[in-house]
Amino acid sequence: MFSIQLNTLHLILQMQSFIYYKTSFGSATFPINFLKKLLFFRIFIQTKIGGKMRTFRFGTLMLAAAMLFSSALFAQPRPRRGDFTRRHPPRHSPARGKEVAKKISRLMDEGEFDKAAKLIEKVLSRPKATREDSVKVLPLLAVCYNAMKDWENSARIYQYLEEHDAKNAIKWRKLKEIVSAPERDIAMERLPNTVNSPDGEIMPVISPDGKTLYFIVDDGKNQDIYYSTLDEDGNWTKRKNIGPPLNTQFSDGILSVLPDGNTVLLNGIYNPDGTKSAGYSISHNTGTSWTFPEPVKIDDFYNRNKYTSACLAADGKTLILALERDDGYGDLDLYVCFRKDDGSFTAPKNLGPIINTSGTDGTPFLAPDGITLYFSSDGHPSLGSADMFVARRKDSTWTNWTIPENLGKEFNTVGWDAYYTVPASGDWVYFVSSGFDAIGGTDIFRAKLPAEVKPKPVVTITGKVTDTNGNPVAADISYERLSDGKNLGIATSNPKTGKYSIVLPAGEKYGYSIHKQGYMFFSDHIDLTDIDSVTTIEQNITLKPVKVGSQIVLHNIFFEFNSAKLLPESIGELQRVLKLMQENPDIKVEIAGHTDSIGTESYNLKLSQQRADAVKEWLVQHGIDSSRIIAKGYGESQPIADNGTEEGRAKNRRVTFTIVDE
Repeated sequence: MFSIQLNTLHLILQMQSFIYYKTSFGSATFPINFLKKLLFFRIFIQTKIGGKMRTFRFGTLMLAAAMLFSSALFAQPRPRRGDFTRRHPPRHSPARGKEVAKKISRLMDEGEFDKAAKLIEKVLSRPKATREDSVKVLPLLAVCYNAMKDWENSARIYQYLEEHDAKNAIKWRKLKEIVSAPERDIAMERLPNTVNSPDGEIMPVISPDGKTLYFIVDDGKNQDIYYSTLDEDGNWTKRKNIGPPLNTQFSDGILSVLPDGNTVLLNGIYNPDGTKSAGYSISHNTGTSWTFPEPVKIDDFYNRNKYTSACLAADGKTLILALERDDGYGDLDLYVCFRKDDGSFTAPKNLGPIINTSGTDGTPFLAPDGITLYFSSDGHPSLGSADMFVARRKDSTWTNWTIPENLGKEFNTVGWDAYYTVPASGDWVYFVSSGFDAIGGTDIFRAKLPAEVKPKPVVTITGKVTDTNGNPVAADISYERLSDGKNLGIATSNPKTGKYSIVLPAGEKYGYSIHKQGYMFFSDHIDLTDIDSVTTIEQNITLKPVKVGSQIVLHNIFFEFNSAKLLPESIGELQRVLKLMQENPDIKVEIAGHTDSIGTESYNLKLSQQRADAVKEWLVQHGIDSSRIIAKGYGESQPIADNGTEEGRAKNRRVTFTIVDE
């Protein structure tokens, strides 16, 4: 079964009555030799063969020419004696027509557009078309001009359609604006042959640090996952097959990679017997290999379509899916699911009619800012087949979005443009296109993103997690919104290297923590409310074992100024302390309060004791036996930094947690 990826394909069927006409509108005349330009156009047809999705490319003219030379257009001559023995069929016979159609198709695929156009012109006549015919066929002509980057003539067509096709006037106006806009100086860079090949490359996924590119290679027999890395000179290394267990005898693909670089979302459910079924899976990097993919459990999951695409956001908790479901608006729609405490995801929620259309909306990528969504669509105004769009989420409903914006004529071609992926820096966009002189059916390209379509700035915190002996630790990382303690994202550190990375969107105050069973947790906080640029912070973490003498600073405990009243921002840290004591029921601890040297010594001693008491009281109220906790205030007597600076005083104002017995 074929699924043709082009809304306007049905217009070709209208050409049988229109093919001999020329069209006049406004002050411009468009002769029927537009077929000469039509040769630039391509149709992409996707089908499933042997369980694999294949992409085939056909010249539009092949279909049009087949109609031109069919017996329906040319009467078959009465047979004459010996005609059946002639070496060449009559000029207008069906056989001759098919031969010419094949020649046109061959010329088109070889890029001999002028020769093919002249061949078509031999059979064309030029009576005028009706306005109704013009409205039906002119969109296809506009696509041809788009292919040649003849923006002036494209704009004229869209202007005419806006005036004479009231039902779709908004669509034509938008397309007119796109092709009439000043052309931006954006260079499309095809990735080198160490990545691209005569095979089809699709579904690129760039790691948030921008240093590893995962993608699918379709060699005509199988679809496997490959990857390439940036070397020290900024060149992409020769691609490598990622191997088992991620690659199988079936269609395989990485859909997303989390900022830690250790977690990937995969297409399909990997069954123990070696087969695959519909759905999604998660795999983790152990440092030497990838774990066997585990299925992602989604409430009320079903998909009426045999195709899908997905994106696991940088927070590891938000899943965007392209599905066809009963509450959809068209073919594939975009949905969102949220990770629950047990690791499963909520039922898919439709992103609504601002994003989804009656057409196909898919290949989503939610940028690390958690707001900016890139996706492909043939339902929104497009220059040809599927175009790429960007929209921004306005609130937490996930149905209130800005109007999707076509990324423009510099990015979108008349072919198939999809699978946009952006690193945390937001500087480059990687994507798949059949245009821009791709040597395979589709190749991977990249380009600099204009400021107006870039994601919002983010801060990347990265480093290594080790124990007190310097050995790497595979730890869990989480971050929360300080205002209410809500967990906003998760990550893991690499078991072999200890490397970790989290990406925090601008606009919030965050607390983050690193924890591992058998160790004291580490926590800290950062204020990104006024951030306006992409930043990377390196922070190496040492986790201390749960044993007598181990001490940590509770960086995310906050009090009102000159008071022992706990602020709401402390809730996440308090819950971590509570969990640590619940998991280690035999330990006894000291909660100690410390101040800076501002104020009198007696006042500071009293304040520090009150603050230690406040933390103890909260823990007791939440089930910890008071006999396990010693609360003590030290005032300004144990500084760890210079009280002569504001930075030093901030470090001295702290609450510590020390194991004193077990």
